[in-house]
Amino acid sequence: MSLCLQDGIQPGSNLLQGVEFLVSGPIDKQSILDSGILCCLIYILNALLGHNGRNTRQKVTSIEEEPEAMDSPGPYRRLVVEGSVVHIMKALASHPATAQSLIEDKSLQLLFEMVANGSLILFSRYKEGLVPLHSIQLHRHAMQILGLLMANDNGSTTKYIRRHQLIKVLLIGVRDFKPEIGDPAYTMGIVDLLLECIELSYRPEAGDIRMREDVRNAHGYQYLVQFSINYVVILHFIPSLLAAFVVEVDVKVEEPGKDNVHNNTFCTLMFQM
Repeated sequence: MSLCLQDGIQPGSNLLQGVEFLVSGPIDKQSILDSGILCCLIYILNALLGHNGRNTRQKVTSIEEEPEAMDSPGPYRRLVVEGSVVHIMKALASHPATAQSLIEDKSLQLLFEMVANGSLILFSRYKEGLVPLHSIQLHRHAMQILGLLMANDNGSTTKYIRRHQLIKVLLIGVRDFKPEIGDPAYTMGIVDLLLECIELSYRPEAGDIRMREDVRNAHGYQYLVQFSINYVVILHFIPSLLAAFVVEVDVKVEEPGKDNVHNNTFCTLMFQM
């Protein structure tokens, strides 16, 4: 991830850590935003997530599954770089002018697409062993970064969101959710982002643009209802299995003359979940 010189110095990694130190302090971040560094970091994050399609058909060995992989300096340096990139992006995303600084190119659009792709293909590839666990964690970080951008914007980004149909991009992630391979918590995060975008359109600089119209025009309400049904089924399926298991265990351990009020109450609560 970074060139290592003979004396152990890693210029790229050291530079990232220096920027990370700067943005962590109480300084004016506008000059850092003006440098365009956040746009670059979005493209770097996209490359780290491997959306170019390479190495997706080859089984991967996760660092989490085989800790001995950390004996090689490569994986460790990658994690250090990823951590620095994410930390810098989150620190900059909290600035009110950050989202507006990303609309001159496709970097903000790319961030929306990264978040949506996490719901569409990431978890199925993870279950097939084609991506490591930390790729899921990176997608969650990308979602948090986008959420910070929307939460701190004054509404001026709504024109960009509508022009590039980014509400539709997020809704595709909701539409294509599959209970058997998807992660409902991640898709629920996308729903939260949709709500954040709707709220964004009621802020002062949004003008007369209302993101509710974009949701409706993209059949969003239909997709949200469909996901809600799947989500409720998932929430009730696991507790129901647990309840059946608890009842079976309760019957086996029940002894005559013993007070079983506590056990029966617990079973009743499990069934009501």
